[in-house]
Amino acid sequence: MLTLPDGAIPPGWLTGFFARRAALIHQQDSNELALELSGDSSLHLMIFRDMDPKEKLRRKEEEDRRRLLAEQELLEYRDRSDRLLARIEQQQIIVEKHRKEIEDNALKLHDGRRVYVDGNQYRDEQGRVLEGRDRDEAAALHNEKPNASTWQDRQKTIEEADELARLKQKVLNDRQEAERGGDVSAANARLSGYEKEFQTSLETTRT
Repeated sequence: MLTLPDGAIPPGWLTGFFARRAALIHQQDSNELALELSGDSSLHLMIFRDMDPKEKLRRKEEEDRRRLLAEQELLEYRDRSDRLLARIEQQQIIVEKHRKEIEDNALKLHDGRRVYVDGNQYRDEQGRVLEGRDRDEAAALHNEKPNASTWQDRQKTIEEADELARLKQKVLNDRQEAERGGDVSAANARLSGYEKEFQTSLETTRT
């Protein structure tokens, strides 16, 4: 255009040319923006990738998938913890019944105190060794009831009950934390340990 002689370019032509060029570019940009916003363009000239409808849909589907997996994992964890809690509570009933039987089979002094055989001596419920007349009375009662409950049997049932209560509380604490949004995978791993712990305790109790 610079080499054209004066008067070769009609007046106003250049202005019109740039106006038409700007309008064309604007239309092209508008078309590309519309394509990108509709997800029909693989380019990202007008919008960021995060604004791409296809990218938004992909992210939403991924979030939905993760949420469903998390919900399923939590549901499975609840089922497992429910089963373990039910087994613990069932065993607590058995241990409590056994404890009651041991108490009922203890020697009973004239003042109502329960006494337990501990080798060649006798202990009351606080673990105190009997002496003097109390010991003589307990020995006489033991002669009449040689199969009276022992201190070791009593202590074993108390320890079993305490262990079950402790294990139950750990499961409940973990479950509460998981349901508040804690790490369910970690809770599941700990639950596996609790299940093994309970099974080992059960086998020990039966021997």
